[in-house]
Amino acid sequence: MPPPPPLNEQTSLVDSFRRLAAWLREHDGADLLQSLSPGTKPLHLSKLEQKLGFRVPAGLRTWWMLHDGQKRRGDSLIGALQLLPVAWVLNERPKAIAKLRRVRGEPAFAAQAGLTPDEAASDEWIPIAVGEALCVLVQAKSGRVFATLEEAPFLQRVGDSVPKWIAAWVDEVEAGRHELVQSHDGVFFVEHDGGSEASDDAEDADDTEDADEPEDADDTEDADDTEDTEDADDTEDADDTDDTDDTDTDDTDTDDTDTDDDDDTEDADDTDTDDDDDTEDTDDTDDTDDDDTAK
Repeated sequence: MPPPPPLNEQTSLVDSFRRLAAWLREHDGADLLQSLSPGTKPLHLSKLEQKLGFRVPAGLRTWWMLHDGQKRRGDSLIGALQLLPVAWVLNERPKAIAKLRRVRGEPAFAAQAGLTPDEAASDEWIPIAVGEALCVLVQAKSGRVFATLEEAPFLQRVGDSVPKWIAAWVDEVEAGRHELVQSHDGVFFVEHDGGSEASDDAEDADDTEDADEPEDADDTEDADDTEDTEDADDTEDADDTDDTDDTDTDDTDTDDTDTDDDDDTEDADDTDTDDDDDTEDTDDTDDTDDDDTAK
């Protein structure tokens, strides 16, 4: 079955907002659509083009004819951006052009941003959305959409046209990459941090390990103290071997058996001590036999 024919720009925009509206209804954000303004009039676009000195590209014209930006500041349908109405473009344009100078100052930045030589040299740029430290611009000759960045290369391509840029945004929302935030400052989207939970778990694990380390150190010290005490006791037992019978030795072995699994090594040491005791007993027996022989 052949793929469906590509949507024209107006149909693409209508379809994108239909999908976004359905998502917002499911996430208690349907009122956000009310922030969209009705479409502008062709006369207003003609006046804007006269003041700019160049034509508005087809995709952007289609967008503004459908919705002339947003009414309320703080409400954002795309990220945390304010979608600009036609009337605000001329006021925002000088700041947008200033941001482009950083890209033009370094040819490598322009290449990294995906700009063609004509786009990099052109002043025909139109801002269509602004944020706290972000600006989205349309290159009038190519119709492509770019977003400014705070770090080099200071610009990145986000769409081949305004309708495609908006369609790609809705794709991300539907895929769960963004979540809706409703606050007293407005309603907007933030990027969904899927790794935060894993990061928190990792931090908790680190905290647990840090908390366990002192206890482990204390356990080691306790084990060392126990070994020293038991070694001292074993030494005293060795000195008193002549006065201690085999029954006492068995009792000592029984006590050692009750020790925790961590003291298995110590039991081995006690066994060595018992072997030494048996050797001494054997020596005593030999001396006794010698005495009897002498008698």
